[in-house]
Amino acid sequence: TLPSPGTWLESAVAGYLVDRAAAVQLLEYKKLGDARLSGVVQQILEHEHEHQAAAETALLDECRRNPSVSKDAARHVARWYPLALGVLDGVGTGPVAVAFADSVRATLAECGVPAPDPAT
Repeated sequence: TLPSPGTWLESAVAGYLVDRAAAVQLLEYKKLGDARLSGVVQQILEHEHEHQAAAETALLDECRRNPSVSKDAARHVARWYPLALGVLDGVGTGPVAVAFADSVRATLAECGVPAPDPAT
């Protein structure tokens, strides 16, 4: 069970990281070459795209509106990044974890938050 975010900023961070991790994992499933699985995964990705975009937009809006929130955002990332890694197969290690880190790096950098090292 995931914890409940305590603030709007934490909700944005949590939603962004967890949804992004799920999308990265689903894209890995598409690479398996199973047409039935690929079709289901594509439907899920299309449906979940709006959730990912909304969470990323909320996070970036908070960071752009008030650059001083980067310290709080970093604290929330430190809490939620490992939880998001738990969504990935392989307990958040290996190439999928690297792909996840790569997928969030630019947005986190725009918020003044370095992406955690996927090896840790």
